Amino acid sequence: MRQGTCSQCGLKGPLRTYFQDSGKVYCEACASKIPRPAAIIDPTVCARCHADNGNSEFSLVGKLPFCAECQKQFYERPYPQWLKLSLAGLLMLLVVALVHGRKYFHAGREMYVGEKLVRQGRYGEAAPHLRQTVQIAPNSDKAVLLYAKASLLSGDPDSADAALHGHDEGRFEDSPEFQDVNRIFGRAANAAKEANQAIELAAQTGKEQEAARLMHHAAATYSEMPRLAEMALEIDEGEASLAKTTTSFWRSRRNSRRSIPSRLYTRRRWRALWPANML
Repeated sequence: MRQGTCSQCGLKGPLRTYFQDSGKVYCEACASKIPRPAAIIDPTVCARCHADNGNSEFSLVGKLPFCAECQKQFYERPYPQWLKLSLAGLLMLLVVALVHGRKYFHAGREMYVGEKLVRQGRYGEAAPHLRQTVQIAPNSDKAVLLYAKASLLSGDPDSADAALHGHDEGRFEDSPEFQDVNRIFGRAANAAKEANQAIELAAQTGKEQEAARLMHHAAATYSEMPRLAEMALEIDEGEASLAKTTTSFWRSRRNSRRSIPSRLYTRRRWRALWPANML
């Protein structure tokens, strides 16, 4: 144990009972006259059991000296039962959250991959990834619009239309992303209209050239759908069977056609124009 001497009255005593201020040491009586004295820590005395180590200093735990036995008790002190139970409860909640949210983690990953592929212009590769996201989160504006864009630009307007209708009854915020999809869908819708007209004309005698012109224009307008170009070539080659086998179908669908998106206050509603089974 180290000794201290008061710089004010000269009293000597155990250093751990003294105080300091501005580099000077004071006894307890003199320290009471100082506004904010700081207690002196004697590194040779254990802060817990007050064991005296002579002139040798104990190891510090934080800023306090502890003997070997007190250090052992300090580090090996068992956790309270309430803390153990709380930790077990938190772990159970974490497991439940991970199990419940696993599909959403998967959806987020697939959306990240799909969005990256869309930015690279690899729409056909992006569509399967984004489809999985839309199946899990059909009300996500971003996921649905990305999937619709990838589907439209890979020649699959039916899948785009189904996803758009499955989102809040076809309503979307009038965002730049929506306007982009709306523009692409407009091209597809115009191509569908011209393809309808071309098929009907192809079934009429003497209208083959006009039908071919419309079908070629439809194929150029929506070049992402190779089937339109194939139909244009079939008309060029004079395959009348195409018109005979498809005219009845297109006419049966005429009354069920729906127009392109229309504004609904600050939002928009999608209505399909493209008949099913076009591919």
